[in-house]
Amino acid sequence: MSVSFLGALPRVEALARIAEAGFEHVELSAHEGHLGDWMSDPAAAQRDIESADLRAWSVHSPGTSFDLAASAEAAGAAAVASAASCFAPAAGVGAGVVVVHCNAPGKPFDPADYDESLMRTRGSLEALAAAAAEAGIRLALENMIPRPGKRPGCDMAEVLALIDGLGDHVGVCLDTGHNNPTGAKVADSALLAGERLFTLHLQDNNGRVNEDEHLLPGEGTIDWDALLDALDELHFDSPRIFEVAHHGAEGAFNDTMARLAEIIARWRARGQ
Repeated sequence: MSVSFLGALPRVEALARIAEAGFEHVELSAHEGHLGDWMSDPAAAQRDIESADLRAWSVHSPGTSFDLAASAEAAGAAAVASAASCFAPAAGVGAGVVVVHCNAPGKPFDPADYDESLMRTRGSLEALAAAAAEAGIRLALENMIPRPGKRPGCDMAEVLALIDGLGDHVGVCLDTGHNNPTGAKVADSALLAGERLFTLHLQDNNGRVNEDEHLLPGEGTIDWDALLDALDELHFDSPRIFEVAHHGAEGAFNDTMARLAEIIARWRARGQ
């Protein structure tokens, strides 16, 4: 479970709720103050995580790191530095994977800048790949959801091209909800990623461009059985990380956690 789902709950309570729902691993966010500002003391956070009978699997880099394709040199360098700043804390909390974006989520995209954007992203990733190797962690580039304009980094083949040659410690985070509006089948994208598929963000949506809904699996239009079959075919044995949202009051939160527990039980029954 991505603990971003838990919002501002105190760390021990958030972890307890995740464990109660049947999860075994967590993805932490490197956003400032997240989960009791865990990055300020990764060892203490690791103790709390393990006390809840959980393990840290991955870390999502902070929002200030998202635009690795920034056109201004200083902004691109700042994004790289921001992403790299969570590498040591990730290793310190026991997480082996850091997930990064290749461009900012809300900005308009100029089709004329498409190729240059990819080149800038590649340059940023080269620097991050070196830093990740030094820190002893794996780097996973996340596929992006389509936005108005022609957004780079949405197509899985393009994501794989961006990381080609950067080392075996650099791979892909397949975000199922981001993939769905591209028109490509999520199962096909997983199979295309193959051995470079390091981690997952499991969430559903209705396949509309620019609508990153983060629904529970089964609430949108993704073919989940096909994806699970693809993961079986790949012998993918890493944790399945859910990155879903809930809306509303405490009752809605509890209902979402209960439905997630049902999904986990159903998937485990089929060997997932």
